[in-house]
Amino acid sequence: MSALIYSYAYCSGWLTLALFGVILFPQGKPANDPAANLIINRFEKVAGEFYRRADDVSAKKISITKTTVLENDIRKQLITFQVDIEDEVPAVLLVPPKAKANGAAILCLPDYLKGPKDSYSGDTCLYAKELAERGYVTLVPDYPGFGKYNKNYNPYLADYDSCTMKAIHNHIGAINVLKCMNIHYELLNNGLVRSGIYVDPQKIGCIGHGSGGYNALFFAMYSNRIGAARINAVGISSGLTTTKNYNGGSLSEWSKLHLMPWIGSKYDNNPQKLPFDFPELLSTLAPLPIFISAPLKDSEFNVTGTRQCIDYAEKTYAKQGFQNRIEALFPDCGQEFPKDVRERMYEFFDKQLLYRGDTPR
Repeated sequence: MSALIYSYAYCSGWLTLALFGVILFPQGKPANDPAANLIINRFEKVAGEFYRRADDVSAKKISITKTTVLENDIRKQLITFQVDIEDEVPAVLLVPPKAKANGAAILCLPDYLKGPKDSYSGDTCLYAKELAERGYVTLVPDYPGFGKYNKNYNPYLADYDSCTMKAIHNHIGAINVLKCMNIHYELLNNGLVRSGIYVDPQKIGCIGHGSGGYNALFFAMYSNRIGAARINAVGISSGLTTTKNYNGGSLSEWSKLHLMPWIGSKYDNNPQKLPFDFPELLSTLAPLPIFISAPLKDSEFNVTGTRQCIDYAEKTYAKQGFQNRIEALFPDCGQEFPKDVRERMYEFFDKQLLYRGDTPR
């Protein structure tokens, strides 16, 4: 038998053990809401099982391929980080100048269906750049199969039942990249070590628009239950409605390979056959503060269904004693993320992540 080979890396208080290349992670803090756990279990009947193999990402698994300096002295670094042994996730890391850094970070999930497929998604993720200009460290990972992602990688050959579930694991790994920022600066022999930027693990959020919006929701459902990957606020622009109100009631788009094929093969693209709906999924985020932008003229994510999601979640939050944790705007436009709405969402993050105290505002 081959000798056992162990490697250790300490990151944000978590010890990672690699045994035969399989990463073993400590269990995150369990959810205290059995009803939410049941909803997530029903979601997994469509998206596949969550394997919990991305609880931690060692700084040693991060590679930096290119560094450039943008206007306002923002440093843009093209990086990859490893979540699964056979896969590296390409991403853009935007680091503000030390004088402006506020100690907080935001995972930015772009609308990968609308951006160019021949470049890092961060090149077109406007909110990542604008948040970096406000002092946030921002990280923009590419979605499996898009951007600079390895086109030969097939998540279905790596024990995932959907690209959605693979993306959830990637995004949890991305949060741990941000939480290990101070370790990265100490360990990596590159430009990072000279920046001196520190990210407070208690000041991390997530934002997404369009396809990035629903991916932010899916990610937050699991991040909310894993101590090592927990975030403190989430912003969703478009990407949210009931299944009956999505795209005129047709779920065929959701059953494509880059999302959840079982929606078609097991549930006939029929909203009535699905074991979950989006109002329930949104409610599982309690007590996480949420900001939602729901355009009135969004033909894909109909605003009527979005209001139903919000109403349902607000009742769940209230039952658990969490009032006023969900903010929503309804801009008079199509599936867009207007500048004034972006500014309101940024102010929401400022309020939730830059406060002094132990409870969200």
